[in-house]
Amino acid sequence: MLVRERYRRRPLGIVALVLFVALYVAESVNPAWLPHLNERLTLLAIGQVTQTKTTFLNVINILSNSTMALIYTAILMVVLWAMRWKIPALWVGLTVSLGLVLAWVLRWGARMITGDIQYGTSYSFPGLHVLGMVLLLEIVYAIFLPYFRDRALAILVGFVLLVWLLATVEACIYFGANKPMDAVGALLLGFFWVAFVSIVYRSVAHRLQRIPLLKDSNF
Repeated sequence: MLVRERYRRRPLGIVALVLFVALYVAESVNPAWLPHLNERLTLLAIGQVTQTKTTFLNVINILSNSTMALIYTAILMVVLWAMRWKIPALWVGLTVSLGLVLAWVLRWGARMITGDIQYGTSYSFPGLHVLGMVLLLEIVYAIFLPYFRDRALAILVGFVLLVWLLATVEACIYFGANKPMDAVGALLLGFFWVAFVSIVYRSVAHRLQRIPLLKDSNF
């Protein structure tokens, strides 16, 4: 099975969900300490502003937005489908697209709770740009890294994925697309969502082979 089971991720997924719910409630009620925390973390993340840093993060911001995440997802789906991994290809597409839809619904829910229907404290929570990359990189980690025979190479690729994700977070904060807690919320939601849909995948993947279009698919 392409998506290998990782029992240790189940409790971590539950922890991520609990932390996300707590942060979501905090964003919705907007306690006095939250804006101050966001402000301090923003200053820490931005650091010294230079032209080189701005240019670099602008490139990262362009390559890591939610639209690009969907494009990367579509490319990955085509590759998997061509390799007769049709069921995993559908899983990848649904994981990313439904994850972004879920985040959008949660974002609007927070805005409705606060009455902030234009722009305000909950407008960008959870951060969609960050979430798109979290979902995509978590999927790559889940379905590709376990099959690397060279452990050193797997560690290197995992490190590159982590650096890319952190650069995406910094770029979103740097250009004001997200606040730090928006990014944290996206990280928590993304980790939980991939862990959850991985469990669902393992439960239903073999049944999907009954569908004529998918009967020759590996899973």
